[in-house]
Amino acid sequence: LTLARTGDQLQGIKKGVLELADIVAVNKADGPHVKDASRAARELGAALRLVRPADAVWKVPVLTMSGLEAEGLDRFWDAVRSHQDTMNGIGEVEARRARQQVDWTWSMVHDTLMARLAADPEVRKIAPEVEQQVREGTLTAALAAQAIIDAFDS
Repeated sequence: LTLARTGDQLQGIKKGVLELADIVAVNKADGPHVKDASRAARELGAALRLVRPADAVWKVPVLTMSGLEAEGLDRFWDAVRSHQDTMNGIGEVEARRARQQVDWTWSMVHDTLMARLAADPEVRKIAPEVEQQVREGTLTAALAAQAIIDAFDS
């Protein structure tokens, strides 16, 4: 969701937000701002064509709408439903969920190992000195990590 005349379009392009968007809506396309909103939508559409692959299954729609006048809300929700149908149809929703489950698994492994490391008496004994040496530059991060792992393994 972006607004015309605020520079949001350019910021979105700079920050790579457009590459993540599934739908782009330019709001406040009402009253004297209709032309500005249409121009912003055209610019965003052109930018999307540059950053999205031409053969993408989902073509990101760029819509104008007005919350104040309730204009374009139906097109927006139609686009949301169409996106969901498309992603479900190609199995993308299930694939994303599966990737999230794997990521969650490794996140839990990481958290558990970090908790065990932090609680280990040998690690707790050497950690302050190792951290100090890293801060002072007398020990590299790689050697510090190895020292902590060695202490944990002992």
